[in-house]
This record gives sequence, structure tokens and C-alpha cells, in this order.
Amino acid sequence: MVSVPPEVQLPNARIGQRVGRDTVLECIITSSPQDLYYWEKDGRRLAASSKHSVDAYDETDGRLVLSLRVRQVTPGDYGVYNCVASNSLGVAHRAMTLYGTPLSHRVSCRCVRLFVCLSVCPSGCFQSIFGTDWPFNLGFCTFMDYDPSSLRFDSQGHNVG
Repeated sequence: MVSVPPEVQLPNARIGQRVGRDTVLECIITSSPQDLYYWEKDGRRLAASSKHSVDAYDETDGRLVLSLRVRQVTPGDYGVYNCVASNSLGVAHRAMTLYGTPLSHRVSCRCVRLFVCLSVCPSGCFQSIFGTDWPFNLGFCTFMDYDPSSLRFDSQGHNVG
């Protein structure tokens, strides 16, 4: 067996995730022998816990995929994580940044009065969102995380803003 000093590669140097979601960071380690490998943040090695799980998947030719699952991301989880590998020939590491992303934009429907619907959604609004032209008095499109006054529609009622 040929001895090879460790090398660490990152499929992504930055990964975004919003608060409350799980995320997985991965690195690819090439090394022979594969003596020691781990993830660290703020200079501390991360061990398996209710917050983190670390898994290693052996690939071919001395390659290993090291993953770190961060459960229920909080703002304190954002920052720089290091994937570290070492053997008798050396040490290698690469930094990956976990950063926050804004909430995704969702569409939901709830019943309200006719005059509220007409003030926000022009004719055809429900056709473009729900695939059917619902009577305005049965539903109202609510764009979560948007200011309703910022909504813009084209002449067919499709959301363009």
C-alpha cells in the first residue's frame, strides 16, 4: 500500500440554510492511511450529539466522504467549519462557511371578504396561483414574507413582482 498525505476537497465552500432547518456539510478526504478526520468549528472538534452527527463513507482509492449534519440550525450555528484530516505524512484542512438564508416565499389561502380580495388580487390571480379561477369570495391569496402592497400582476393576472 502506498502512503499518501491527506488532501481535503469541498464540493461547496459555502452553504446556506435558514433557521430551524437541518443541513449537511460534506468534504472529500484522500489519504492513505486514513488515520484521523473530523469537523471543527471555532477551534473545537465536533462530536456526535443531539445537535450534530458525523458520518464517514468509504469511497474507492483511499477516498472518504465526511459529512456533518447540523440539526435545527440556529444563528449560533452560522460561521466557518473546518474539515480536518491527518495521518503520519501530514495534516490538511479546508474551511466551509454556513450562512443564513431568508425565509422561503410561500403561498397560502384563507377565506376573507370580497372587498379585501379585490383590493389585492386582480382578475385571474387565483387562476395563475391555484390553477383554477376561484370566486374571489371563497379565497384570498396571501404571500407570506411579502408586503401585499408590493405585489404586481400582468394583464393576465400572473404575479410578476
